[in-house]
Amino acid sequence: MLSLNATVTSISRARRRLTTLAYEQLEELIVTLKLIPGSTCSETDLQQLIGIGRTPVREALQRLSREGLVEILPRKGIKITEVGYEGGFLRVELARTLLALMARTGAVRATPKQKHAFSIIAIAYDKVAQTPDLDSIMQLDKSMFELLCNACHNEHVCRAIRLLAGENRRLRYIHFKKHADIPIFARIRAELARALVQGDPDTAEAIVHRRMDYIESTLKGETQTSAR
Repeated sequence: MLSLNATVTSISRARRRLTTLAYEQLEELIVTLKLIPGSTCSETDLQQLIGIGRTPVREALQRLSREGLVEILPRKGIKITEVGYEGGFLRVELARTLLALMARTGAVRATPKQKHAFSIIAIAYDKVAQTPDLDSIMQLDKSMFELLCNACHNEHVCRAIRLLAGENRRLRYIHFKKHADIPIFARIRAELARALVQGDPDTAEAIVHRRMDYIESTLKGETQTSAR
């Protein structure tokens, strides 16, 4: 009986790992526009694309649907959602509140190990600011996001911010493809990482608001451009 339970647990863990892997691969394809906004495909297409079976892909798509990156169309397939700049303002409004809270709590609650990780990320952002690279800053942003989620030690705020993360990353990727301001973003993120290392909640929160102000201004420009 014990052996059977162990086997069931092992299978369950393996399936969760595959679901996570399917989610990460599909999210990356959507964020980096390899799956084109507005296009449709089938579950089978996606299974073949990433080499993962039906159940993990289906579970990953359910999560991506909750995050607004795909729309599941019964008997028609999977639609990659369009990029909506107007809705971006509402996401930024919510993200500002959540990230400010995460910055304040992260500055206070980060463990020594997490602070060390923030210091390493800050140095990496400094390098990207000097030698801008799209793939590097996208990967750093992902690492910074995960580290901040862990450092704030609040699973509820992390669950909420994850619903916005994918679409925000896609908008950021599109922005970086159009504009040569990776150094600006990299320097702001390096400042935030260092404020977290220093355990300074007021400075960390102020940096988040400065970052979100800049994002709002760029979104306004994109909205005006797309309306023409």
